[in-house]
Amino acid sequence: MSAQAIRVGIIGTGFWAGYGHIPALRTLPEFEVVAVSARRKESAQQAAEKFGIPHAYEDAYDLIKDPDVDLVAVLPRPRSACCS
Repeated sequence: MSAQAIRVGIIGTGFWAGYGHIPALRTLPEFEVVAVSARRKESAQQAAEKFGIPHAYEDAYDLIKDPDVDLVAVLPRPRSACCS
């Protein structure tokens, strides 16, 4: 394996991103979270600031196209949380 970390982009800034995925990935030296996106730019910026993530996007496609992102994790909102 290369010494360079796999650069991860996270789509979705809800509970699982903030509670599970981002903190877990930060403990693994093989990964570096470099970008996050959310439906609202403010949510993406808040997550980026909280976790020291350099890039925040409102449009998931902009995150996907970011040349600094090697891997994308998609964390959709559970159906029960959004659509009763």
